[in-house]
Amino acid sequence: MDQTPKINRWLLPLSGIYGAGVSLRNSLYNMGRLKSHTFPIPIICVGNLAVGGTGKTPMIEHLVRMLAGDLRVAIVSRGYRRKSFGLKVAELGDSASRIGDEPAQLLRKFGDKIQIVVDGNRVRAINYLVNQPYSQRPDVILMDDGFQHRSVQPSFSILLSSYNRLMTEDALLPAGYLREPARARYRADAVVVTKCPPLLKPIDCTFTERRLDLYPHQTLLFSEVKYEDPVPIFQQEAEPTKIDTNSVIVAISGISHPEEFFAYVERGFSRVVTLPYADHHHYSRRNVTTWENILSDYMVRGVEVVFLCTDKDAVKIFELENYMSAELRQRFLRLPIQVRFKSHGEERMRKLILDHIAQFTRTHAQQEEQEGDEDKQ
Repeated sequence: MDQTPKINRWLLPLSGIYGAGVSLRNSLYNMGRLKSHTFPIPIICVGNLAVGGTGKTPMIEHLVRMLAGDLRVAIVSRGYRRKSFGLKVAELGDSASRIGDEPAQLLRKFGDKIQIVVDGNRVRAINYLVNQPYSQRPDVILMDDGFQHRSVQPSFSILLSSYNRLMTEDALLPAGYLREPARARYRADAVVVTKCPPLLKPIDCTFTERRLDLYPHQTLLFSEVKYEDPVPIFQQEAEPTKIDTNSVIVAISGISHPEEFFAYVERGFSRVVTLPYADHHHYSRRNVTTWENILSDYMVRGVEVVFLCTDKDAVKIFELENYMSAELRQRFLRLPIQVRFKSHGEERMRKLILDHIAQFTRTHAQQEEQEGDEDKQ
């Protein structure tokens, strides 16, 4: 498969100007002219160099499932495109418009098992968590999309890159999708190539490894997206649902790069209508009217129709429940996804993360003990 992404070469001069600004900013952080804050809690950053589409939220979910059973976990996010301002501690029932799409999705899945704090100022958000009483303070903080947020120095960074658009084959904005030059990958502790094909051959892994050209101390892992059975949006504790293969599927997506979602639906069903919306689209009553009209049209013709959306879209569509007919609500399903690592990657990632947390905690405890002894002297 050709992994070379399409680049708008006539925009490369603008990319050069953008890159100069990014490089200057990074240099100021590297020299200490701009301050990077450290914290007494392990902070695991999940980020990317590209603009969207690498699977950050599914990776955050995967880490929560990995850690939340034994540790107190908190998530810090900027809450992109939320309508609230400043620091907001997510509470059960908060809407996507109040805390952002991804935090709302995480809140709905994990509820009171984790803490979620949204704030464009991540230093302030992390300080809020650090200053909590010890019994409530998290053991580990997951920082969503914070790789470019250099004011926070994470203790461990996971950088994601899509298999079909490797960061080393891409270009800076606006010619390509990169927010930073590809050399920024060397700040990461682990790089995960996401959205790999199910039948990834060893030679493909070797070829990708050469193209990324990481340092020996960096860990490279490969993962794929696993789609699960659809689940009704408007039923509490709903069980997965099998869809009649004769149904018309109206696939709705307001995510970055929805092609993979649409392609998966089209592989599974022969009668698919796609409705793409902009990334982070705020669904409205006007959209509901469109869906009601589609439903009515098919019902008049005696055709069964199902509306299928992504997890991220579901949290916003759920908020429109009162504006939707019972017929429409019962036909709305979401398609959950999970991250699956390849070639024992799950065990390697778990060991990396747990070893890091244990080492960080031991080192910090030793430092506090030494500082206490010095104060006594």
